Amino acid sequence: MWSVAFTADGRTLATGGYDHTARLWDVTDPGRPRQIGQRLKGHTDAVMAVAFTADGRTLATASDDHTLGLWDVAGPGGPRQIGHPLTGHTGAVWSVTFTADGRTLATASSDGTVRLWDVADPAQPCEIGQPLNGHTDAVRSVAFTADGHTLATGSYDRTVRLWQIF
Repeated sequence: MWSVAFTADGRTLATGGYDHTARLWDVTDPGRPRQIGQRLKGHTDAVMAVAFTADGRTLATASDDHTLGLWDVAGPGGPRQIGHPLTGHTGAVWSVTFTADGRTLATASSDGTVRLWDVADPAQPCEIGQPLNGHTDAVRSVAFTADGHTLATGSYDRTVRLWQIF
């Protein structure tokens, strides 16, 4: 496993793994976790990061295959991929995070960039502006402030950068 994330209510856990898949787990009874549905397949390499929207309805997956996946994890019939994988990074995508309102997604990559995505309608995601550049090495981590106005990025270049987003 490369990554784990809980829904805000703590009832569901997502895992991302080397087997190119993500999995959802019902952890309402922590002593007896139960897999929800089938493995989430759509990546061609390891799933390096997973993140839920605050409402727990959408899961983002980031992969070594340079893509991002968006998944409806609350719809009837079980989890399903929304649209096609998002592309744009030229390296592995190592970190992903949503703003608290779930409308914006940030991704960090080994290509040294951070990208922002408008995912207000997950079925019609689009990139926001140009990639954020400034690090001199791979970007490993991203995190938004609670209000979504500032993004922190951490890099192998041994720096943390703060970006005013909105």
